[in-house]
Amino acid sequence: MDKKGMNNITKKALGLEKRFGLSPNLNNSYIAAIPDDALLTPTDISNVTGLSTRQIRRYCESGQLRTYCFGRKYVIYGVDFKNFMKDSIVRGRTLKELIN
Repeated sequence: MDKKGMNNITKKALGLEKRFGLSPNLNNSYIAAIPDDALLTPTDISNVTGLSTRQIRRYCESGQLRTYCFGRKYVIYGVDFKNFMKDSIVRGRTLKELIN
């Protein structure tokens, strides 16, 4: 399946999740309390998530975590970190269960 076809499936899956109330929420009040316009570093995110700073940098380098890079310094907006966390939530129900 090509990339465009996969994107259409992903959009449909997200639409079904929203329709049935299965969209992920940030239940962690500490993460939800981070202002959207806060500027975070990989060290800040490492302290919140418990992941290593190097792993956070890998997410930045791969594009999984939206960042701004100045030389070798990464800056992440709070809203981008929250979106990354929402996208990383493991969903308990599969789309197959919704359809059946």
